[in-house]
Amino acid sequence: MYQRNGRFEKRVTFDNGETKTFYGATEREVKQKIKAYAKKLEKTSYTLSEAIEMRTLAEGSDWSPSTRRNYISAKKHLSEGLLNTDLDELKAKDINAELRRLAAQGYARQTINVARVLITAAIKYALAEDFTDNNPLGAIKTPPAPAAKRNATTDETAEQIIRYRHDGEIQFLAYLTLLTGMRRGEALALTWDDIDFDKGLISVTKTLCVGDDNKETVKAPKSKAGCRLIPMVDMLRDDLKARKDAGNAHVVNLTLFKATRLAKEYGEALGAENWSLHCNRHAFATQCVKTGIDLKTAQDILGHADISTTLNVYAEVTSDMRQKAAEKLSLGYTETRKKNGA
Repeated sequence: MYQRNGRFEKRVTFDNGETKTFYGATEREVKQKIKAYAKKLEKTSYTLSEAIEMRTLAEGSDWSPSTRRNYISAKKHLSEGLLNTDLDELKAKDINAELRRLAAQGYARQTINVARVLITAAIKYALAEDFTDNNPLGAIKTPPAPAAKRNATTDETAEQIIRYRHDGEIQFLAYLTLLTGMRRGEALALTWDDIDFDKGLISVTKTLCVGDDNKETVKAPKSKAGCRLIPMVDMLRDDLKARKDAGNAHVVNLTLFKATRLAKEYGEALGAENWSLHCNRHAFATQCVKTGIDLKTAQDILGHADISTTLNVYAEVTSDMRQKAAEKLSLGYTETRKKNGA
């Protein structure tokens, strides 16, 4: 194994006499690629399940723990019939039928999309590595499925969160996420160095997550958009300054596991049905719309990698605002008619 220009490489001669050089960012990645290629040489035809496995061996070291868990879960949703289909015989109609089956069973759009990505990525990997010449991807279509309903923290619950913000760590975490729109892991990973009290900005550069070993670890956000600056309202800046001056070593002194458990209990105490910390993020996005923050700025503050995610929030909230406006207009006209005796 050699390291050259920051990359690792190894030249391997296989039992059939073929010599091939493998490259990777780490030694582990190179070894996984060698293992996947060796598996390829063992046989001449491969199933979709084997393609998924070999892609995981070759590229999985680059995935975040959450991405790995999503792919594992997605594979479990796929039928044995599709997974055991030979790549050379796999047709677009087979994949489309599988995705329609998931939609018919009530799976959320996001779940179906992850399954589609898992299948298409495995086939693209198989094509690139010459596992198959069959490419059924051109005619794949994601079936319509209901988008998961965004549950935003209600105004009443938000008032309680602000009122009880000093009562404990989970109370302050709820308050912090409500006023910044940060994801739970981002808020828990904050250090005092991330907070610029003079400029009134919070710098998001990392997130607390669970690794493959089921231990908590701090990592960079999944996308470049996740690294961002969030403006602080005066009340939040004052509260954070008071916590720092009081000698708190951490912005929020909670582990991810404990925060998850306490948030459930806190939601029940607030009387908020199906509430979670992520509801605060949706509430913050809603507030961005209502206060007239432009789409691009909102995308930047929220850390959405794809602007369509922000657009969906804006479209949903704007539709709700139009409905309420129509109700107010209707009420106004009704009162006018009553006054005029019509």
